[in-house]
Amino acid sequence: MEEFAGPESFQLGVPDPSRYAGQRRAPEDCPVPNALRAAAEMLDLASDVDVHDGWTIDRTHTRLMAASGLAFDLWWPPLEGQMGRTDTALEVSLWGAELVAGAAYLGFNAELLVEQAPRYERAVACLLNGWPLIVFGQPEPHQFVLVTGYEDEGYTLIGFLAEPGGRGIVFGPDQRLHLPGGLSRARALGLFTDWSEPAPEVDRIMAALRHGAELMSRSRAGAYLTNQALFDAWAEALETGEDALVHQAFLGDPLIWELAERRWYGSLFLKQAAEHRPDLSEPLLAAAACFQAEHDLMYEFNRTAGGVNPGDPLPLLVERETRPKLAAIVRAAQAKDAQAAGLIARAADHS
Repeated sequence: MEEFAGPESFQLGVPDPSRYAGQRRAPEDCPVPNALRAAAEMLDLASDVDVHDGWTIDRTHTRLMAASGLAFDLWWPPLEGQMGRTDTALEVSLWGAELVAGAAYLGFNAELLVEQAPRYERAVACLLNGWPLIVFGQPEPHQFVLVTGYEDEGYTLIGFLAEPGGRGIVFGPDQRLHLPGGLSRARALGLFTDWSEPAPEVDRIMAALRHGAELMSRSRAGAYLTNQALFDAWAEALETGEDALVHQAFLGDPLIWELAERRWYGSLFLKQAAEHRPDLSEPLLAAAACFQAEHDLMYEFNRTAGGVNPGDPLPLLVERETRPKLAAIVRAAQAKDAQAAGLIARAADHS
């Protein structure tokens, strides 16, 4: 273990959770932008919210979903695992790319630290500099923690849970964690290394749009299928795959909600982009409509598979007469995604 150098315990200040009282916050299930949004609020960076149909929508989170690439990209480790292509190092690398791109929107340089040796030194330096850090893969392999302090000379981390399928960080006591041995057990650390005043908002929005166009044009990330190739594999598995594959690869819940949330935030971002670049409003709003349609198709998938609300059981998911209908819904979403990709690329080319 590294020789520890720093205060025995340390804790950054965090926002009062009462600031979120009375809000019906829109889902923030994607951990990296969720953690970055919470970090921005800790550091008093500019943030604002919209209220739509009774939901509080954080505009910073919306833009971080886009800047990180999550609003445009799609890859699905459970399906890769069923095809024998599990690659945890690749997953960590992809999370790191999301972190670096999202942090840049806030004005931060960030890096992914996988090696064990300098973890204590680097983590403590980040915290003492006044910045939180993100622990990847704690307390469970696909959970994340926004670390705001430590005890026991860095052995026990203190922070707040950001997890797939969970609610966004609001700094409530029920989200506060103590993680003994968290630094050594983490799959990686996400560290802020520097901050400078970010570029004008319109420039950052257009940079996110260009990044999104690039992500949507690819069909693989390492060994993993993405975007159009993933849609093909998803539909084919529903059409011809064994029932066990459909269940074990989670090709209903939660994949449908992963896509729905990503593209819903993507549609909101594209509308915001159109406000800043009215000269590009035609392709941006058309792409936003495609993304909204994908979101709505996932609710149709849920109903067709026997659900009503998100998280409901899907008793018809593997019924032989239902699966062709579900595959058709996936292919309809795929067509909308391809249409959106073309429109986004068109807008990015003129940015």
